[in-house]
Amino acid sequence: MEIFGASELAFNKSFFAKTYPKTLKIQDAHIQDFASSEVPQSSGSFNYPSTMQGFDGRFILWRTDGPNLYLDEYSTSTDLRDASLCINFSQSNVIPSVKAFVKAGMFVLVVPTQSSIHRIVVSIDQRDDVTLGGRSILAYFPRESELQYYWDVHNLKVSGTATQAAITVSDIGKTFISLVMADGPLILVSFPMNAVQGEPSDPPMETVLYENGGISRFFSNPVDSNEVSSVAISLVENDVLIFAVYQDNKLRVWSANTKQVVFSAPFSQFIDDPTLARANGVTVKTSVDTDDVIIVLKASMPRGLTNFYFLKLTGKVANPEFELLTSINFESKSVLDYLALGSPKQNELAVVWVIAHEAFDPDRMDSSYQPYSLWRCPIFTIGSYRWERVHSAVDDQSFNELKFAFPKSLNAIKHRIFNGECYSFDVVHRAIQIACRKDPVVPIVYNDWSALVTYVEEYVASGFFIQQYLEKDEDVSLNMFSYVSSTAQVAASERFYETLLRYCDEFQEAGLAPLGLWYSRSLDLVGVIQACRFTVYTRGDTQMMAIVGSVQNQEAGVSRAFAIADEYVDNQVGRIRNDFDVLSDITLELCEVIRLFAEHCPMDGVKMASAGTPTIATSFTSGYLSIVLRRRLMRRFKFATLIRNLIQLVNELGFQTEDGISERWNSVTKTHDGTIFQIADNYRKVWSALSYRLTRQDHKLSDDGLHRVTVGQAFFQLGKDLVTKFDVVAALGSNGSDDDEDASSTGSRFRLMSESESPFAILLREVVDGSIISLWPESTSLTLACFLARQGYADALMAYCLENSPFISELEKAFTFYIAVANAIHGDGKQAFAKFTNVIDGIKAHDNSLNIAISQMLNEPVDADAVTKHSTGDYLKIAMDLLRKYHHVDYALKMGKIIIDSGNCEGDAAFFALVYTDLFKLHLNNEEYTEAVQMVGNNPGKHEREMCLRELVSVMLRKKRYPALANLEFGELTELVAEILERNCQATYVSWDDPIINVAYSFYVKKYMYDLAARVYIEYAIRLSKESETRAVIEKRCHVLAAILGLMQCVPTVTYELKEAAPKEGESQLNRSDFVVVIRQHPNDAITGTLIDKQWLRIEHVKASLRKELINQYPVFAIPPTDTEELYKDALKYRMYDLAFTLCQKCKLDVSPLIEQITYEAIVVDHEEQEVRNEIDFRLGQMKHKPGMLKIMANKAKSVPLTSQPQWIISNKQFVIHGEEMLMPPHWKLVYSYLKYADSVNPSTVPFRAAARQCIKYHKALPDWLKTAYINRHAADLMFLYIEYDELSSALDVYDASLDNFEKGFKDQLLKTRTDLPYSMFDQVVAHARKRRPASDPIFRRFNEVRARTKEIVNLFESLAAATRLQEEHLRSQHVC
Repeated sequence: MEIFGASELAFNKSFFAKTYPKTLKIQDAHIQDFASSEVPQSSGSFNYPSTMQGFDGRFILWRTDGPNLYLDEYSTSTDLRDASLCINFSQSNVIPSVKAFVKAGMFVLVVPTQSSIHRIVVSIDQRDDVTLGGRSILAYFPRESELQYYWDVHNLKVSGTATQAAITVSDIGKTFISLVMADGPLILVSFPMNAVQGEPSDPPMETVLYENGGISRFFSNPVDSNEVSSVAISLVENDVLIFAVYQDNKLRVWSANTKQVVFSAPFSQFIDDPTLARANGVTVKTSVDTDDVIIVLKASMPRGLTNFYFLKLTGKVANPEFELLTSINFESKSVLDYLALGSPKQNELAVVWVIAHEAFDPDRMDSSYQPYSLWRCPIFTIGSYRWERVHSAVDDQSFNELKFAFPKSLNAIKHRIFNGECYSFDVVHRAIQIACRKDPVVPIVYNDWSALVTYVEEYVASGFFIQQYLEKDEDVSLNMFSYVSSTAQVAASERFYETLLRYCDEFQEAGLAPLGLWYSRSLDLVGVIQACRFTVYTRGDTQMMAIVGSVQNQEAGVSRAFAIADEYVDNQVGRIRNDFDVLSDITLELCEVIRLFAEHCPMDGVKMASAGTPTIATSFTSGYLSIVLRRRLMRRFKFATLIRNLIQLVNELGFQTEDGISERWNSVTKTHDGTIFQIADNYRKVWSALSYRLTRQDHKLSDDGLHRVTVGQAFFQLGKDLVTKFDVVAALGSNGSDDDEDASSTGSRFRLMSESESPFAILLREVVDGSIISLWPESTSLTLACFLARQGYADALMAYCLENSPFISELEKAFTFYIAVANAIHGDGKQAFAKFTNVIDGIKAHDNSLNIAISQMLNEPVDADAVTKHSTGDYLKIAMDLLRKYHHVDYALKMGKIIIDSGNCEGDAAFFALVYTDLFKLHLNNEEYTEAVQMVGNNPGKHEREMCLRELVSVMLRKKRYPALANLEFGELTELVAEILERNCQATYVSWDDPIINVAYSFYVKKYMYDLAARVYIEYAIRLSKESETRAVIEKRCHVLAAILGLMQCVPTVTYELKEAAPKEGESQLNRSDFVVVIRQHPNDAITGTLIDKQWLRIEHVKASLRKELINQYPVFAIPPTDTEELYKDALKYRMYDLAFTLCQKCKLDVSPLIEQITYEAIVVDHEEQEVRNEIDFRLGQMKHKPGMLKIMANKAKSVPLTSQPQWIISNKQFVIHGEEMLMPPHWKLVYSYLKYADSVNPSTVPFRAAARQCIKYHKALPDWLKTAYINRHAADLMFLYIEYDELSSALDVYDASLDNFEKGFKDQLLKTRTDLPYSMFDQVVAHARKRRPASDPIFRRFNEVRARTKEIVNLFESLAAATRLQEEHLRSQHVC
């Protein structure tokens, strides 16, 4: 029956691109006349050899258009990248017969033009990116700059223009091209294989083929010898034969080896057909199999006939002969292309494919038109043949077909225009521009179908549309009070879309012009290459054809009956009353067809296998599967609709006639009428759901992100485990087995290219048959609804569920569940929650369809015989997951509360652990951290608790909720959180400025874990010391050490130890540090690492503080030293005396350099002040006799501070002692304070000596306080300094002061305190004076005076001492008595 017959199909992937991203320009030999020479467009295909691994299911289609050659590669196993290429040959047009082949690991493309032959060679050996990486071989064609390494050309030497060519390649890779010249001879050109690779080889050879050589050519008829109408070429044994048909109705065969004619004879010599002499033209093609060479001649006969003759080459190559195998007739005088393929069926010799020109039918009701028809002709072994017309792709998706699926014609028009399978994007884009007549123009982003739809919808709703498409009687003024009725609006919309559809048909017609046939042997695919797309031949619905063919010898009558039913669509009973006799004669046959159709509807429970292979998921295969499946669904729906029309028609006609309706008819129709209606409705539902076009918001599958796909294509691409396959032929039995009579006698002598059912074709057939069953709306699996729910296609899912309303009782709960899912995806959480809760009773009742739906959503295996019964908790859990997935947090929390309230955590701890985990994540995403912690605490799973706490810490850190994390109350989980924070701090991937460390410190402090807080910061400080030092790192370490010292006040007895970290088993290197700081539990334990106590911390803090201040003084990119001595020197250099003094105290350094430098600075200040004072005195002396304001101002200036304080005095005030020596200048007060602090910490003469030395060195009188303190500390040392600098008088002053102290001491304290006199130093003073001073120096007189005074004091001391001894002896004697 024609409705279920074979058809051409086109889909979105079969449309060629408007522009090609890669264009290769090649300069051709330019002849001005070539630009005006018309060359017909041509096309062809290339299939990779079956021996090439990794290239299964790949083929290349080529088209020519003037100087352009378009190449497109397709694959059924992977989505290829960069799979299109355009080659431009300047102004020389490409002639038919482009050839591609693979030899020796090289892909070779041979392109003949009107004046040259071009060859491009690309290596495909050892290219994993071609076979495995998903890149097309076209992506490796050279750029123009590298063309010379991959391309060679032979410019024809003969004059004239080439019109056609035939190309083949030998076993060694040598290319042979036979060219037909316009009004000229036949040319043979041979190319060696290695010419392109730069290796030395023979140049291309060009030979003119003449049948007669020498002088005889001048006496022969040039027409008979030169004009060739068609040529073919074939590799035979070790030679290449050229088959040329001349206009004198002769076939001549040339040998490429000898360049001579090996066969020349008129057609009548080997074809016994006298009518062949009247042929208007003959063309020749060859087809080669393993052993035989078959020549196919096509002869255009008078009276609109075309004959095909099949000749087998016999005999030797040097003396060939031809045997006529068979001939067939075709009733068309305009055959555009033909192809002969072998047949695997034993009763068939071959199958012939023909493209015939199709004239436009003026009586055609549909405006869609295809300017050709595709015919298929199986040739049987018994000598008969049968021409079968293939439904065109235009007819298969015409408006007349779509009207069955759409109640309103407007929806059918919209579907046809915007489905992306009927028209190319360019056609629809151009049609919209013409139909809308509105600026700005339509968006021009290629393949953006969503933009086109949006543009048209906005235009229809605009005022431009009302103004342009309302009829005169509907037109209204466009003022603000005008009203356009809805009826007028709808009528105008229908006129607009009908106009738009007509424009699309008109613009598409030129793009549907056929260029040639193409085929893929490995994939068992045949089709037509059109100007804008290519089509694929699809076999008919064998199951339905078997049902219709079950009525023996009445198939034609049944077909006529359904044609009558098709005309009954408009209920025109009177017009077809005369056909009632036809219906009444085949009533029983119609009953049988109706019964079989009703009983063979898809059913549940059929065993099928999963077919989710990578092949199905490719864009080419999924698109092809989608259109095949939807075509079959549409045809079956149409057939069911026609059955119902037929039943209604027969019933009406029967009641109006005397014969009435037979009992058999009544029984069958009444029994199956409801079933037929339900079947038809189900087919429509599935077709409508699979044809739903996904919008931009739903999905982006294509590379450009703009081309929308149908649900059917998305199902095969993304369905994975949901796609099933089923062998219908094996299930139904061999109803259509072929008669193999005479197969043995003829099959061996007629072997062409095999048209067998390839593995790809078997997979397609099984997947389509299986999908019809698995996608059946009444199936309890509800596969399509499950797929839409999984992928989140809310609009398509809701539309599919509403299409099935009202639901049958077995599926009501499952459909309600999917509606809830659709509501959740749409954003309607309230409705989703209500629907989910309404289905709970279905779980309690163990509803099979609902349990299957839950299993599918959980990706669990489904066994129809043993459906998994889910608990109420399982269902509520998946409902909560869906609500959470689509961001309905509040309703997901409600659902979680229902789960918790409905069960016992101890009964199923693992399940409730997951529930609490999900609730935790909901609260966490909602930033309800307190509630999240509560969920963690209630979680019965230990592992889940730790995992949740890790996530909580991670999220709060990522969101910078640091105070909130530190302030959270974790209760019993506090220690676990502390461990998590500590592990995070110790990870090496954590940068030094990561906030996790500060957060951990704050957390420990907030939780009164001071020892842990100090340990974290100690580790942090050590880590900072190992970082690449910058200003920020140094400052950070200083602050950290300061914080540690402050925190140690809270734990004064705690000490720490720095150890090398031992690696733990299974621990990643990235998650551990190379050191660890531990708390010393017992102070007496042995120290194996480095002890860290307050003293260590103070030293590190001082050094860090000093380095922080130094880096501010350093030039750019300079880093302070880490050595203590170097730091001390730099501190003195930059006058950081407080820090330097602190460093001395903490590190036990010599304070002398500090005292010396600061004393020197004080002396300098005094000197500067004295200079200023002298200047003022001088000025005052000059103004002594000048009264007036100048004198007053000068006296006033004398009373104010003479100089401002230097910065080092202002910056160093940490150790200044206030309250003592208030009249002391600030700079000397600073020296005084350092000396006093140093003496209090470590009593020593060294600091005093350093200060005194500087004063003596620079002839500065020692301040009284310094001199007094030094004398009290060590007068002899001070005298030595004076002697060193030859200050003998000052040394004597020190000695006098010592005598005073000595005398006062033993007088006041009555000899209880012993005071030593620096008498030895006095002798040194005298000795030094005798060496350095003359005898007349007054110093000697003073020596005598001091010596006399010394004796006097010593004598007094001795007298007092003697008296004291006598008194003590007297007291002892009295005590004894």
